[in-house]
Amino acid sequence: SGQTSSEVRVAGDEERASLDAHYSSLSTIVSGQTSSEVRVAGDEERASLDAHYSSLSTIVSGQKAHIDGAAGMEIEIEGRKIFLEKEFYDIVKVEETVYGERFVPHVIEPSYGIDRIFYSAMDHAFSRAKNEEGEEYTVLRLAPQVAPIKVGVFPLMCKEGLDKIAEEIEATLRAAGIECLYDDSGSIGRRYARMDEIGTPWCITVDFDTLKDKTVTVRDRDTKEQKRVKIEELTGVFRAKLGV
Repeated sequence: SGQTSSEVRVAGDEERASLDAHYSSLSTIVSGQTSSEVRVAGDEERASLDAHYSSLSTIVSGQKAHIDGAAGMEIEIEGRKIFLEKEFYDIVKVEETVYGERFVPHVIEPSYGIDRIFYSAMDHAFSRAKNEEGEEYTVLRLAPQVAPIKVGVFPLMCKEGLDKIAEEIEATLRAAGIECLYDDSGSIGRRYARMDEIGTPWCITVDFDTLKDKTVTVRDRDTKEQKRVKIEELTGVFRAKLGV
């Protein structure tokens, strides 16, 4: 039947000595074969077989073989047919378990404490840097996604409407869901340092050029790089940086 298996064994050395030279390549293909699929031929296939052939076919090392129950077995190797007489092989039925794997289902339930996560984040983010005067100060390099304040917004000076523009920018970013902090006290350098200490990734400075071209300076906490960005593009720029 279609579920039957068989083991094909090539004859031993003494028996192989009597085989014709045409069978020499058989040993490298069949030798060591432990099991093969045996299929009963259908009615149409049986009609085309010689009368003395049985109705079994098998796969031997990937090659199709017809088995003659009475006379022998015919094997096709690379397009060449080789016939083995019955005395040179044995067929043994073998029962095999196809499915029978046993496993124990399990679930992993990790437990996290916020205190350890917070401590680890702070420990990895804490660093020291020097300002332009050579003074050391703390830089908290928090990932932007976890930083409590995403953007600091400063007017260069509280005159000529710079502070009003900065306040409008802060309100626009907050309305877009981006946490901001407005600061207009002290020098720009001091304000940058304060933002670095609390982990703010970016700072916006509104200066006198803003009045001319509607652009502001955006400073990166980690690289200290500064770029000019149009006010109307700020929301899209920071949303892209934050992945929101």
